[in-house]
Amino acid sequence: MPLSAESILAKLPITYCAIDKHGLVSHSNIPSLQAGSHIDASFETAIRKKAMLLVENALKLGLYGELNYHQSGSGRLTYLTVAPTVYGALVSFFDTGIQPIQPTPEIQTDFGENYPETFYGPILDSLPDYVFVFDRQGKFVYVNSSMRRLYGYDLDVIGKGLLEIGYPDELATLLNGYISDVFTTGKAVSDEVYYTSRTGFSAYFDFIYSPVLGRDNKVAYVAGVSRDTTSRKLTEQKLAESRARLSAVLEILPAGIAITDKDGEFLFSNTEMDRFVPRRIMPSTDDTRLSDWQAFDTLGKPLPRSEFPGARALRGEHVKPGIDMLYTHPAGNRIWTKVSAIPLIDDRGLVNGQVTLVHDVSELKDTIRAAFDSVTEMIQVFKALRDDDGRIIDFIWVLNNASSEKIYGDVIGKRLLENNPGVVKAGIFDHFIEVVESGRAVQYEKNYVSEMFDGWFHQSVVKLGDGVATTTTDITSRKKTEVQMQRNLMLLNRAESIGKSGSWEYDPASGIFHWSAGMYHLFGITPGSSVTEDILLEKATKGSKKKLVEIIRALRKGNEDIDTVIEFNINGKPIAHQLTAYPVTNLKGQHQNSSAIMGINIDISKKLELEQNNRRLVRERYELKEKQRLDLLTSILDVQEEERSRLADSLHNGLSQTLYGMLFTLKALSLAHGTDNFQEITSQLASLKEMLANAISEARRISHELTPNILQLFGLRAAIEKMCTTYEPSFSITRTFENLPAKSQPYLEMVIYRTIQELLLNAVRHAGAKSIAIRLEYAANRFDIRVSDDGNGFADGAKTSGIGLATIRQRLKLLNGSLSISSSKGNTVVKVSIPDKPRSREKS
Repeated sequence: MPLSAESILAKLPITYCAIDKHGLVSHSNIPSLQAGSHIDASFETAIRKKAMLLVENALKLGLYGELNYHQSGSGRLTYLTVAPTVYGALVSFFDTGIQPIQPTPEIQTDFGENYPETFYGPILDSLPDYVFVFDRQGKFVYVNSSMRRLYGYDLDVIGKGLLEIGYPDELATLLNGYISDVFTTGKAVSDEVYYTSRTGFSAYFDFIYSPVLGRDNKVAYVAGVSRDTTSRKLTEQKLAESRARLSAVLEILPAGIAITDKDGEFLFSNTEMDRFVPRRIMPSTDDTRLSDWQAFDTLGKPLPRSEFPGARALRGEHVKPGIDMLYTHPAGNRIWTKVSAIPLIDDRGLVNGQVTLVHDVSELKDTIRAAFDSVTEMIQVFKALRDDDGRIIDFIWVLNNASSEKIYGDVIGKRLLENNPGVVKAGIFDHFIEVVESGRAVQYEKNYVSEMFDGWFHQSVVKLGDGVATTTTDITSRKKTEVQMQRNLMLLNRAESIGKSGSWEYDPASGIFHWSAGMYHLFGITPGSSVTEDILLEKATKGSKKKLVEIIRALRKGNEDIDTVIEFNINGKPIAHQLTAYPVTNLKGQHQNSSAIMGINIDISKKLELEQNNRRLVRERYELKEKQRLDLLTSILDVQEEERSRLADSLHNGLSQTLYGMLFTLKALSLAHGTDNFQEITSQLASLKEMLANAISEARRISHELTPNILQLFGLRAAIEKMCTTYEPSFSITRTFENLPAKSQPYLEMVIYRTIQELLLNAVRHAGAKSIAIRLEYAANRFDIRVSDDGNGFADGAKTSGIGLATIRQRLKLLNGSLSISSSKGNTVVKVSIPDKPRSREKS
């Protein structure tokens, strides 16, 4: 059989049609496309507009064009090419799936018997695909223009095999094997390979080898066509990566998600969704697992399978935010879910699948139910029951919380009028109908004495679907309180009259006061008279007007509590009122934005008078007690000083004189001669002399400590300086005096002197100090003493148990003084503060 372009083209998996200058089909291997029909009939609706633009460019401008699209139904990627020819244009469709096609019957044309030779060759050369033919030896006997470009125009491949033109051994062996199989079996084969041509072009190629039969019906040649699928390959890789990323993201979602086809079968799902739908078929289309799922509307009514979210999405509906569905696991446990779904729409606007999202809301429902049942108010839902004319004739119980069940019991599904006929007489039934028909919520209070309730309640009613939801609060206790408040008001009026008080309410918007009878009585104004801010200002005394203006400003703001005293001029006398006011608050304790101010006035003139007298008595008592304390202190100090003076005289005039006599006698003995042991006597006498000298010195020092005459003669500062010099140079003692008066009360100077003396002795004798600092300052009618040292500090308990410190505390208690001690090893600080009566003083 002679090889022709027509026979090659007939064996290729390419759908083509040749059109003339007017777009009419002249030749085609598409069975449904007849000669003389227009080319636009060959295009799918979704791509028709774009494809016809390519056709017009080829016919009018001679331009080559390509278009890639996915076939409807199969979804396979298809390449459309339009190439201009001398007759018009060639339109070809290449399916990347490469499935063998059967030869089509020859179609008659008007080009005569030379048509194949003059037309099919250019058709093959105009294809962007690689077309070729092998003989039985695997040699090329034909290649089209795309093949020549792939191998290089400088290479003539006719008569050569794959190895001869540089194919790798492994690839050549594979392809030659396919060629041999087609010759042997007479069946087409297809595959995909990666190939780099001698020109350096690398790509993935899909190909198909098809048999070309001879006149004896035996395979005479193998015709092939191949297409560069690198772009598709990369797209598939990216798609796979994208799907992997999407899968990873969806796996971590706390919800089940699935993408299905139009029949409800899963194309993709995450693990959470597989937990709910292990068969991977939506329950709305799976009869075997339909009983596992129940759907409910907003009123809790079961829904048929046709109203499942997935079924509705496949009808083009968007089911968001979803509906409640109860899933029963094969093991028996029940899980509440919220299921939503949206349709997937293709290029033609048709539904080709849907996406379903399943949230496990069991825990949320349990929490909501717990909260629902925890409130003390009764929450109920009713659905309207209508007659044939659509009129509401009753309501059906749909939902009760725990508080409602305690009152009504199990009434779900029962009729309201049968269970509670009293709602008609109370007007509650009419309120329900009003809310359903108008859509407007209502609130009211009712005294209901029927069926299982006896008392007052407050009820809020809102529309819910074709029914109502109610919230009912038992306010019987509040109503009883209001009655009690009325009684209390009567008692208050009586109490105001007796207690010289009055209550009032202020309206910030109008500036009007509403007074009780007691207020009118307090101000001497005719009961029932209008009371404004100006009337109060007129009644205020001159000294209280400014203060009252500030109070009125605060009342106008309406958000401040007020508690103060104002003086009013009533019947020519200044009368003091205790004025207390506060804004009315809501149940949460929040101010009601100036809705009202409540207040009370109390005549406290008598109280103030009594308080003034009481303060005078307290002051006099304090002054008397203070005088007694000072007299006592003076007496004690006088006695102490008198005794010390007597003792000092005795020590000085008695002990000292005697010791002096002994000293002179011993001196005389030291001059005696004629003793047997003169040296020993002399040594003893020297020792006695030294001891007696020390005794005399000690006697003088004691005398000075007991009665510091220098304090009386030269003052406090000189006495302290003298005291310090007796311890130097054995100790380093620094003295600081600030703002001391030239003279103070003798008893006060003595207390200061004795206090510093005691603290200095403690530091020298007990603390082992080497350095001592004394500071005495007079400021703000007080003497402040500060003595610090670097000794060992006070031992545990010494701060309170020492005799010296106890003496200091006793003195300070009589003078309302204070003592503080801060002690640690190497740093002890004692502070004393003694008050002095204010007087004019000279600074020294």
